[in-house]
This record gives sequence, structure tokens and C-alpha cells, in this order.
Amino acid sequence: FVGEVALSLVLLIGAGLLLRSFVRLQNVPPGFSTENVVIFNVQLSPGQYPDLARQTAFYQQLTERLAAIPGVTAAAGINNLPVVAGGNTRSPFTPEGQTVPPVNERRLAVRSNPVPGYFAALGIPLKAGRDFTWRDVEKQPNVVIISESTAKRLFPNGENPLGRRLITGLASIPREIVGVVGDIRAEDLTTAPGDTMYYPTMQIGDGFFSMVVRTTRPAAGIREEVRAAVRALDPGMPVNDVQPLVNLIADSISDRRLIMGLVGGFAVLALVLAGLGIYGV
Repeated sequence: FVGEVALSLVLLIGAGLLLRSFVRLQNVPPGFSTENVVIFNVQLSPGQYPDLARQTAFYQQLTERLAAIPGVTAAAGINNLPVVAGGNTRSPFTPEGQTVPPVNERRLAVRSNPVPGYFAALGIPLKAGRDFTWRDVEKQPNVVIISESTAKRLFPNGENPLGRRLITGLASIPREIVGVVGDIRAEDLTTAPGDTMYYPTMQIGDGFFSMVVRTTRPAAGIREEVRAAVRALDPGMPVNDVQPLVNLIADSISDRRLIMGLVGGFAVLALVLAGLGIYGV
């Protein structure tokens, strides 16, 4: 019985450590604001939106309609929301002037394609330079915004990154750095911010988009107005899962919550069984 009690106490200690780690994980700053933010997804039909111009026009009109909803303070969108497991794209890059290494040896960065206003909508601070504008289209010079830690790693001696160029992607496309933004946990809450780059979706294009709406009203209160804004532009486009961003953050750590619950449950059960055994003796 002494052994049973000892084993149950080991399980309880492990459960306590897991609980402490889980609480710390919940308090990790993601680098963006999750409060008062509503998200939903849109999927563009390739037949109806076959080129960048039509995709850009749709996203611009949609963000304008969403921003006009009473209580909405900002609206934008991006192809990959942060902390979505498996949802991020990695892209190789090399500072211009350096020898571009073979593909399998190139430095990789998490890459996302937002529209103008995304950083303000998600509360990601602009550290230097400018945000994208709707004029950053396909026929204009290719541009990129990088994270603050990426800028420090690329230019450790304090050089100004603005105006410098990166050779990006497998096609080795030069892009001018026009802005630097704060670091975010793009992968998940357990992974420290790494190299992160943003291309304007107006130069890349993407048929799947996650819209971000900052509002003073609850998600349920603007759900129908959000759907109406989408239907006004494309009556056949379904709009599902209009939900608070905090739900997405909670889902990203749901596996750890499950493991913590299982270990804690087994620990309590083992302690109860050991106590019953001692009581029986």
C-alpha cells in the first residue's frame, strides 16, 4: 500500500506540474490582441475569381463593407491566421547581395499574405516603415514586411532594414522591405517567434482567406451583418464559423488541456484506490 500511495503521489505531482505549465501557456503573450476580435473564412471560386485583379477587388470591397458595420473599428484579412497548427507556409529568403544557397540550404521564414489594415485589426504594432496599401498590386514593385526579430537577425549591427531587398521564394523574386512589425507566435503558443515575412496578397493572390474584424460588439451580435456583407458581394458564397478569435486560441491548446485532464484524473483515481486499500486493511 505504501508503494500505491507513492505512485499516486508521483502522478499527482506530475499533474500539478502539467497544470502549472498549462497556466503559463495560457499567459504567454501571442504578440497580437485576441480580445474583441471576430474571425470567419471565405473561399473564392476559381471560375468567378480567376485572377489577382478580381480577388483584390473582392477583398477590398469586403473589408470596406465590414468596416462600415456599426461597432466595427477595423477589418482586414490574411491567408493564414497565427497559431493555426499546420496552416502556415514557409518560404526561403536571402538578403540581396549575399550568395543565394541551394534550395535545401536556404533560410526559411513563416510567410503570410495579408491585405492592408491587417496589423491594425489584429493589434500587431508597426515598428518601422509602412503597412501595405491597395496600390501594392501585381504590376507594382514587389514588397515585403518582416518581423522585428527577423530584422535584428538580418541586420545585427543596427542597419536600417527599410529599402533593403530580400531574394524570396523558390523563384528568387527580389522584394523591398517596406515595414517592420512586432513579433508574433505564428506557429503555436509553445514556439518562440522565428523569422516571419508578409507578402501583400494583392501581389500573390489566395482563394482562401480568414477575415479579421475588430468590434465592440459580441460575435453573435454581428454574425448576420457579416453574412449580409459577404452576400452583397457574392450571394452564393457560404459564411460559416463566425466566431471570436479567443476560440481559435483555446482550440490550439486543446490537446494539452486533454492530456492534463487525463493525467490529473488518473492521479486522483490512483490516490482514491490507495486510500481505500489502506482503509480496508
